[in-house]
Amino acid sequence: MLKVEEHTQLVKLAEGIMIQTHLKEDCIPALRSGFAGYPVNPRWSGMKFHAWKMGREWRQSYLKGEMIVRPTDLMLVTVAEAESRSPDPAPKIKGHNDGLLKFTHLKGLLNHKHLEHLTI
Repeated sequence: MLKVEEHTQLVKLAEGIMIQTHLKEDCIPALRSGFAGYPVNPRWSGMKFHAWKMGREWRQSYLKGEMIVRPTDLMLVTVAEAESRSPDPAPKIKGHNDGLLKFTHLKGLLNHKHLEHLTI
């Protein structure tokens, strides 16, 4: 019997967007490429094409509002998953104004200029 080891890794999908995936390290660029809206590379293997397609589908779901970036950890999750988890309190840094820290964090999340010019 063949033993399959599954491992998850945390991957930066785009600026300010993280994802956990089981994909192999060599498929991560194809995943990012699909999420960024780039066309498929005809020389890719089937595994890389699958990663690209998954990235493209995540991008479409994100633009439709079916997936969101969770503000607590910047993870791309489904709306249902985000609603099912209780929100964790924002991290506190001594000596900083809590309101300013939260505003700066949200401003960074909403400022995705690198994503605005991409189309699917």
